[in-house]
Amino acid sequence: MGLLSRTLSGITFWAKSKPIAQWGANAYDWASVGLTLVTLVASGVIGVIVGFITCWVLKVSWNAKMAVTDTILMVVVSIAAAFAFAAIALARGHFDGGLSWILLIASGSVVIRHLVRRASRPVI
Repeated sequence: MGLLSRTLSGITFWAKSKPIAQWGANAYDWASVGLTLVTLVASGVIGVIVGFITCWVLKVSWNAKMAVTDTILMVVVSIAAAFAFAAIALARGHFDGGLSWILLIASGSVVIRHLVRRASRPVI
């Protein structure tokens, strides 16, 4: 049995052993941290895919350094956009996570990075 399946079975056993009301605030904190990490990993993967497709369409070479840069840019912009959306939602009093908008803004930043990079190159 792999590490992931053992961890998931342990979490499932722990969750079933106590009613949700007895979990305490700590369980909800860990759940939110886990959800955040999963979202950031997904955001990084989407950044790599968007960067690859953009380079393919622009007919520009794409390498591992650019993939890492696309991933980091996507994750950082996702975090910044999430904070901005949360601040706006709290000010309005209506909380909507806006995950699709956050990922769209972050994907747009990766595309714009490649377009600016291509435009700044001298034509041979």
